[in-house]
Amino acid sequence: MPLVSLLPLFHNFNREFFKDALTIGSQPIVSVRWSDGRLRKTAGFYRRTQRFGRKASAEIVLSRPVLEYLPLYSIESTLCHEMIHAWIDLVLKVSEGHGPNFHAQMVA
Repeated sequence: MPLVSLLPLFHNFNREFFKDALTIGSQPIVSVRWSDGRLRKTAGFYRRTQRFGRKASAEIVLSRPVLEYLPLYSIESTLCHEMIHAWIDLVLKVSEGHGPNFHAQMVA
């Protein structure tokens, strides 16, 4: 079964759960992609990098090997989980893992 396209899911979740806070216009402020196959120990992650002389970038990466044969719900929940991390970092500008902001957004 081919993997689903992540960008449509991202836009749906962004509208539904984040009030379009993870986009400027129609452009995401965080990139979303499938891993190249090497990510095998976790279903996904969010990271922001600051490169010397370049603008900071943020990305959500979902694991192709971990999620490939699981139901769509697993992909959706992993993407939403990582979007919460991005929202806390990029919108709230707070540094936290699974703290109070994360838990509040999970139940919202």
